[in-house]
Amino acid sequence: MRAYHEFGSRLINEGYDFTLTKYDVDRTGFQIALGYKWNENVYSELGYLDLGDVRINLKLNVDEDQIAFGKSFAKHYPNSGDGLTFVQGYKFLLEDHWSVSPEVGMFAIPLIKYSQISIRRYGLKSSLHLPFV
Repeated sequence: MRAYHEFGSRLINEGYDFTLTKYDVDRTGFQIALGYKWNENVYSELGYLDLGDVRINLKLNVDEDQIAFGKSFAKHYPNSGDGLTFVQGYKFLLEDHWSVSPEVGMFAIPLIKYSQISIRRYGLKSSLHLPFV
C-alpha cells in the first residue's frame, strides 16, 4: 500500500490531475538456467530471468499533456524486466552434506524496452509506446 501512495504522490507533486484505479506490483518472476560443471568446484550457467509484470491503470484528465505525463509516468514506473543471465560460480565443500556457492553474474536486458501504456482520459482511450531505459 505504501508503494501505491508513493507512486501516486510523485505524479501529483509534478502537477498532474489523474485518478489511480489499479496499482498491482504483486508479481511472480521466474528464472531458468542451464549449467556446465567445469570441475568438482567450478561451474557456469546461462539462463533467462523474468521479473514479472506490473499493472497500473489510471484515468487522466483530458486537459493534461499526454506526452509529458507519459514521460513522467515512465520515470516513476516500478522496475521490472527480463533478459539473459550469465553466472560463474565456485562450490566450497564444507562437510559431506553441506556446501557454499558464491556466484558472480551478469544480467543483460535490452537497452531500450518499449512498453505499451494505455491511459484513459475520462472517456477517451489513448495508447503510448514509451521507452523504459
